[in-house]
Amino acid sequence: MVRRLVASYLALVALALALFTVPEGIGLVSALRNNQAEVGLREARTVAILLATADAADPDSAAGAELALLTLRSNLEEQTGGRVELLSADGQPALGRPVSDPLGTDISAALQGREAVTRAEQSVLGEPGLQVTVPSKAPDGTTVGAVRLTYPSAPVTAQIRELFGLQLVVALATLGIAAAAAWWLARSMTRPLRLLDSMARSLSQGDFTARTNPLEAGPAETRRVAESMNDAAEQISELIAVKRRFVADASHQLRTPLT
Repeated sequence: MVRRLVASYLALVALALALFTVPEGIGLVSALRNNQAEVGLREARTVAILLATADAADPDSAAGAELALLTLRSNLEEQTGGRVELLSADGQPALGRPVSDPLGTDISAALQGREAVTRAEQSVLGEPGLQVTVPSKAPDGTTVGAVRLTYPSAPVTAQIRELFGLQLVVALATLGIAAAAAWWLARSMTRPLRLLDSMARSLSQGDFTARTNPLEAGPAETRRVAESMNDAAEQISELIAVKRRFVADASHQLRTPLT
């Protein structure tokens, strides 16, 4: 019975953990991926502004923007392990670097003024990655180019694995604590039954002096059972005593000669 109670408690705890941790884990995974996409969009839009400035007619502004653009591109790639690709309005690579798949749907959408966020199993990095593509627009709203930022998925994947690993450790620790608490509670709940069982075994073996303290018999129901068993044991003990006295008296009478 103890094992059944413990198994029932653990099943309830496991169900509660599943109902809580699984949706939470899914939500956190979605939040991590959405955060990566939002950061990518912000950085891509910043690069797009510099690209539009570098395309300006003012040579001084264009030169400064181009230098800032080269520096930003280098920093982004170094910090994220990703790749920054730039295109002019006619679809040609900007700043002297070739662009992978310049006719892709994301580039076409960006040159038409639309942003695109995609996750590729095989990105330009040679591994799964997040691709963020945005248009580069002049102050008058004209699209003058496109920017594609590709980030490796590995850092986010590592965070997700770490998250699920932490959740697994917490779940196992919770189940361990729940198992200990369930075992103690089950033993406490079944103690009155064990006391009654011990008394019943003693009675079956002929020990009619066995009794159970009702105060230790747990709830009212088992206390009443203990009292009833004590009364029954008392009556049996008295009957046995009467029987023994009768047998003793009869034996004495049989041994005494008649006068």
